[in-house]
Amino acid sequence: STLAAANIFVYANPIMQLLYHSSSGANILSFLIISLIGSSTIYVFGSLMVSNGNLKEYIFITALCDVLNISLNYFLIRKMNAEGAAITSAITQLSVAALQAWVVFSRIKISFPVSFLARISTAILSIVSLAYLSTFIHADWKIQLSVSIITSLISFIVFRIFHPKQLLAVLKSERS
Repeated sequence: STLAAANIFVYANPIMQLLYHSSSGANILSFLIISLIGSSTIYVFGSLMVSNGNLKEYIFITALCDVLNISLNYFLIRKMNAEGAAITSAITQLSVAALQAWVVFSRIKISFPVSFLARISTAILSIVSLAYLSTFIHADWKIQLSVSIITSLISFIVFRIFHPKQLLAVLKSERS
């Protein structure tokens, strides 16, 4: 989701121009796509919480962030309209994700080797950096975006986030 979010965030204006012949909603798209990172993180950590029996914490986090969502929407929609709703969505999704991650790491005692966390952090930083740096290529934005995606995928391999052989094995198993 970080790969998609970073690139859509950086290329929101041309994407909106391509889709709607106007870039007026690009800010809204940018905030909404940040929500994707929170949403995908919620799927992972929420599933871990439920499967481990941490339903009380799961429900508490959900209720707390529902209150946050309603409160932020009340103020931000009045002042910023749809952009306020998009900002609220990003803040709420990332808050739920952060709280669920905290519960998983502190209560369930799931841990990852420091080397793995360093590889993930470096890969995320490189994806965001590559998306931004690709805008400096003197070419059409579609080529810039393609370069960003391809170099980001290469960084996944370099930082050993996934291995090409494993990916091919998964793709082959899908066919059969």
